[in-house]
Amino acid sequence: MSAPDPAGPDAPVLLVLGNSRAEQAAMSVVEPAREHGWQVVLIRQRSCPFIPGERDLVSPECAEHNQAALAYLQQISPTAVMLETTRSSSGQPEVASPVLEETVGDLLADGIAVIALRTTPRFAENPNACLSKGGDIASCTLTQDQTLLAPERPDAAALAQLAEAGPLHPLDLTPVICPGGVCPPVIGNVRVHLDAFHITATYSATMGGEVERQLAESGFPW
Repeated sequence: MSAPDPAGPDAPVLLVLGNSRAEQAAMSVVEPAREHGWQVVLIRQRSCPFIPGERDLVSPECAEHNQAALAYLQQISPTAVMLETTRSSSGQPEVASPVLEETVGDLLADGIAVIALRTTPRFAENPNACLSKGGDIASCTLTQDQTLLAPERPDAAALAQLAEAGPLHPLDLTPVICPGGVCPPVIGNVRVHLDAFHITATYSATMGGEVERQLAESGFPW
């Protein structure tokens, strides 16, 4: 079956909101969206997670950006929104994001489907540094620290409750970044990591099949 034509101006919109980590993960939905005739719109600001109303979270500039992003969301009324619903920082365990407390419920109440993205793994060291020093894939492979990123996402209970209010679709890319809890620096001849905190856009783009699988399981309305 041939791929559909590029999405036109009236195509459904998937709006991706967040920081640089959400930006990298956004590449994983581009190909599935294209195949289903959707547009992907990305609004991001570095070091600024999308948590409207949290003025002290990062900076006043981040709070202003988030309010502007929220106003844009309300203006265009997208068919779906993808945002991170868990957060992590260096050396700290992953936690549920405050965005679950109000924003996600408001979106669901407005009939907007929400893709609840789990934040991607962080590492204490940059896997690329090991490769640049002459290490091979095996010696540069890291193990997922389950004290920082547990097998079960910390927002699972909140997502289950919110799913009763509307079309909520969890998305966890960890299984294809750290398959079996092992995190190699290269998978399928593609570098996985941009640095210790981000995956490469190139590798993210290879994860479309996993995105398609998980969203199909949750009944995402492509």
